[in-house]
Amino acid sequence: MAEFLNVLNIPVDPALLAAWRGWLAPARQPFYLTAAEADALGLDTVPRDGLTLTLEARDTITEWNIAPLGRAFPELGLPPGRFLWRPRQLTAGVLARLVAASGVPCQRAEVPPEVWRAAQEVLPGARALAGSFPQGSAGNCFGTVMGAAGTRGAAAEWMQREPFEAFLQERTRPGGRDDQAGTVLLRRSSNGLAQHAAVTLGGGWGLHKAAQTWWTPRVVLPVPTLIRASRSVGWRLSRRQLR
Repeated sequence: MAEFLNVLNIPVDPALLAAWRGWLAPARQPFYLTAAEADALGLDTVPRDGLTLTLEARDTITEWNIAPLGRAFPELGLPPGRFLWRPRQLTAGVLARLVAASGVPCQRAEVPPEVWRAAQEVLPGARALAGSFPQGSAGNCFGTVMGAAGTRGAAAEWMQREPFEAFLQERTRPGGRDDQAGTVLLRRSSNGLAQHAAVTLGGGWGLHKAAQTWWTPRVVLPVPTLIRASRSVGWRLSRRQLR
């Protein structure tokens, strides 16, 4: 029987761990160089505007630029400036630590059964999504809300604003309460663009995916905690009720 690893209170199977390892340490790892640096190293390069990356590679490169691994993982004996992984260094424990460092533990297990039962009618997809990692970088906050509301396939897409706005117009109305199921917590920037969305489950609980990255799970949190986590300067919070 396959052994699952607990990451942020979410069971992760060996196949997904292997995928994480491949995204963090691909066989060919891209570097961004100036023309002078490429000439000095004698390397042929691809123009940046001609570079094709998978969504997972794009997100992983961003993660490399955030924190040199030599400083973050001194016990592995990496040089202080090291920022690229080798597959053998990415043990299950290291993978769990990497993913957990940028997330918050899911509290799905704390939600009472009666809350899940009451939410089922308006949020038929919520329980299956809650406490799960995506199979790549495609899922985001908009798709998670739509998937929880029953839109087939939405949770596995990097959902753009246009279909999400159409969903809001078709499936929601202004209003809602944080203690009832199906209230969409919507953050918009000062120019009116939707920036983040979450949905309430009832009983003071909410569901969201904090970002579209592959290491970001769909987590259940108390609604006040979820609201605080999605704050950003210039963003305004509004509420819409699923119908």
